Amino acid sequence: MRVMNTLADLADLYLLRCDVEGKSPNTVRAYRWTLERFIAMLREDGAPERADAIERDHIYAYLGRFTGLSADTRHRYFREVRCFFNWLVESGYLEQSPFRGVKNIRLPQRVVRPFSAQEVGQLLAKCGDEPVGVRN
Repeated sequence: MRVMNTLADLADLYLLRCDVEGKSPNTVRAYRWTLERFIAMLREDGAPERADAIERDHIYAYLGRFTGLSADTRHRYFREVRCFFNWLVESGYLEQSPFRGVKNIRLPQRVVRPFSAQEVGQLLAKCGDEPVGVRN
């Protein structure tokens, strides 16, 4: 049996696991894109290709490339790669994650304003008395 210890091999296995566990195709596609870019950037930086050789400095170098992007985007990139490394630990491929002690950026709290009584009334009035309108 081939030993899977490169990031690329393990990322493929992780994505297969996501498929098998029923994650949506769009989610798996997003994870694949993020992980492929993560691995490519590590290669550009001359980082090791073995999962157990990735250190916190490599993570910061990767995340540092995105400081000009929105908080939501940076949060997503952090979260998707961290989930991969958490899976590596849970699956026994790593002793501990290089994300240990690395904090994700804070997202601003968004307050969603509820509809007013008048707005709810307007929405209901638009539905009409037909069977489809009553259902809606």
